[in-house]
Amino acid sequence: MGQQTIEPWTKKDGEILKSHRIGRRLLRLRPGGAPSQSRGGAEIPPGTALPEAEDLRLENSARMFRAVFEKANDGMLLLEGVTCVACNPAASAMFGQEGARLAGRTFWELSPPLQAGGLPSKVKGLPLLRAAQQGKEMSFRWSHVRACFSTFETQVSLSPLEVGERKLLLAVLHEITGQEDVERRLKFSQQAESAGRLARGVAHDYNNLLTVILGHCGLLAAGRRDEGETARSVAAIQKAAERAAALTQRLLGPGREHAAEPQRLHLNRAVGDLTDLLRQLLGEDVELEVKLDPRAGTVRADASQLERVLMNLADNAREAMPFGGKVYVETMMETAGGCTNEATPNAGGRFASLSLRDTGCGMDAETQARVFEPFFSTKPLGKGLGLPMVNAFVQEMGGSISVWSHPRAGTTIRILLPAEDGCADATEPEAVETAPGGTETVLVVEDEPEIRVLVRALLADKGYRVLEAARPSEAMAISGSYEGPIHMVLTDVVMPEMTGPELIVWLFRTRPDIKHLYMSGYSTETLVERAICGPLLRLLHKPFTPQSLLTAVRSTLGIDPSGAV
Repeated sequence: MGQQTIEPWTKKDGEILKSHRIGRRLLRLRPGGAPSQSRGGAEIPPGTALPEAEDLRLENSARMFRAVFEKANDGMLLLEGVTCVACNPAASAMFGQEGARLAGRTFWELSPPLQAGGLPSKVKGLPLLRAAQQGKEMSFRWSHVRACFSTFETQVSLSPLEVGERKLLLAVLHEITGQEDVERRLKFSQQAESAGRLARGVAHDYNNLLTVILGHCGLLAAGRRDEGETARSVAAIQKAAERAAALTQRLLGPGREHAAEPQRLHLNRAVGDLTDLLRQLLGEDVELEVKLDPRAGTVRADASQLERVLMNLADNAREAMPFGGKVYVETMMETAGGCTNEATPNAGGRFASLSLRDTGCGMDAETQARVFEPFFSTKPLGKGLGLPMVNAFVQEMGGSISVWSHPRAGTTIRILLPAEDGCADATEPEAVETAPGGTETVLVVEDEPEIRVLVRALLADKGYRVLEAARPSEAMAISGSYEGPIHMVLTDVVMPEMTGPELIVWLFRTRPDIKHLYMSGYSTETLVERAICGPLLRLLHKPFTPQSLLTAVRSTLGIDPSGAV
């Protein structure tokens, strides 16, 4: 603000007034210090704000904003469109760069290439910025990158801001890196404990399934069964193997992060499939009663998340009943008219309700009011993130959750999910497809001989010419000596000598048109965490069926190679 002085001012009629000069601005005052309501001898209606006074108020507001902007502990960015035009000292310290070097860079240029979940920063960030530009207050978690290339986590709040003719966004960045680490450790601790309890029950089921498989294999090996009996034995082995694969996924589920994959699920069928697993988790001293409403219908949800919701609720119920008790699981169909919640009903105003009630110790009102807070717990360290996880999953599925509890009267958790119209895809009979084949040459690279022999047999049976290698070095030698075209390589990801992606990079040097497909018993998330591959690779998960193998091979041969992974 400019220098302030008091100067005399004489009107045409000779009256001497004073003026308050602020730099080049002149605010006229009457005797006694009140602003004059006349200017140049002409009367101005009472109550009319003088432009000079309005300028003074604007300058005071600008000065206060500048003070807050400069002194704030949180980082602040001013964005025009998607580009940073100014930042405060706290933001400069966060990024480890001077403000002048941040200005002119886009929001995702201050971020790593990929955000949590594997989405590119630009793909994930652009809709958020556009929503804020349309006047919505936005708040979300975001990964940024410092000048030293290390990443840090922030909670970002976006607010629209108009400065004259310019429409800006004010981005407030609150760093939560340490908080994220603590939350992740607590969450993993709870998941690991839950997985340990599940492993004991799963081992029991595995022994039963292995007994079925080995028994039928013995009957087939004896060679004294007719065609019908042989077919039944083969079907029993296949069913047992499929159940074993499902058990593996359930065991991995509690300790693994993955991107949600919503699909139409028949709620009663999904809950019914988990009944045995819930009984194992609850233990022999807790009785489980399941009541399924035939009208519950279908919902759109991630099957793994829905399973984890029930597992967490059952785990909490078991903790509340150290000396045994009962757990009631129930599904119902409800209408929007009887519900006051944040979930969004379907077009017909219907909800699918899933509730779990226990006869445990219950909670008082104070505890009940805080059960969804991430770091609040009445349990020992590592057991306090169950309900916050459940709440997060339910919200991601577009639903809502409520709690009723009273000391010594048990607890009821009620979840409402938007109902889907029609029948779930899972209820429709599966179409029997003819496995596709071909005549192309496929190089199979797999260090497990049993899997390599099986894959070779399946591909050769459908007309493919198969070259096989037990190690990456053998695959390199075959590629160098084989004179004909190699249309595709099917390779394991984790192998001796080098990884599958590294082998593909090497093969592209001499065979740039070769197509590729990976297979692995590891999840995509595990491979990404171990920096073995990126999140967008084409991966065939083990165990796979002959149908899924042949379909994946045919699909890969029918698309253009995308280069090295």
